[in-house]
Amino acid sequence: MRDYRSQYMIVDKTLLCKAFLETKHKVIRLCAPSGIGKTFNIDTLKHFFAAVSKYDMPYLANREFGHRIPLPEHLDSKVARTERMKLFHNTLLLEKAPKFFEEHFCHYQR
Repeated sequence: MRDYRSQYMIVDKTLLCKAFLETKHKVIRLCAPSGIGKTFNIDTLKHFFAAVSKYDMPYLANREFGHRIPLPEHLDSKVARTERMKLFHNTLLLEKAPKFFEEHFCHYQR
């Protein structure tokens, strides 16, 4: 008997970002059965288009008071953008549409 749990397939859905922006429709409805990847697709769009914000910043541990405080946005925006860029390393979007990638990656306010 074969164990199929150890086998997996990676599906690159990053070209969805380009298709999403190039559509002429103002509203897009995602209908699919459970487990198809609707949330994953929305997260992919969010991480690609949304500008880096204070919520993406690494947290600074405050040892004296035992809680964490976010760093100011201007201190680590390059670091946060670089970290987010790792999500799209070796993807079809970066390979097939590098100009689109550079023009739109992290350029839109939430």
